[in-house]
Amino acid sequence: MAASPEPREKTTSRCTAETDRCVHVFEIHGYSLHRELGNGGKFIPSAAFTVGGYEWRIRFYPAGRELEEESEHYVSVYLELLSKTAKVTGLISFWLVDPATALPPLLVFDAKAVVFNCANSCWGTRSFKETDELEASPYLRDDRLVNL
Repeated sequence: MAASPEPREKTTSRCTAETDRCVHVFEIHGYSLHRELGNGGKFIPSAAFTVGGYEWRIRFYPAGRELEEESEHYVSVYLELLSKTAKVTGLISFWLVDPATALPPLLVFDAKAVVFNCANSCWGTRSFKETDELEASPYLRDDRLVNL
């Protein structure tokens, strides 16, 4: 049996996803006053910002997003797609930072790829950080909290 001849040409191809990156700094001044928004469901919105041609904002829930026992003692953080007719896949993460000191940023939530669309316009975590733990942390300084 004869050996197969070597191919004369070699071809390759590549598929690369188009991506845009953004870091949005959301400062919450007067955290203690905002915390009194009430139980679950009421949020503090960030200003809208544009990434990849789409409008977004962060929703911070100082008393949790849901009226469920499992999120009762947590703050919640979500990223909301404001462009209602879009379908976008994104990678999201939320960090706590203290710009006044050399504390390293604290990664609190890191998600795999999520799909935002008109039916699922918000993604995040209802158990971002325990309220008592957050309020005792060095990341809440001078009644100010900074999220990335």
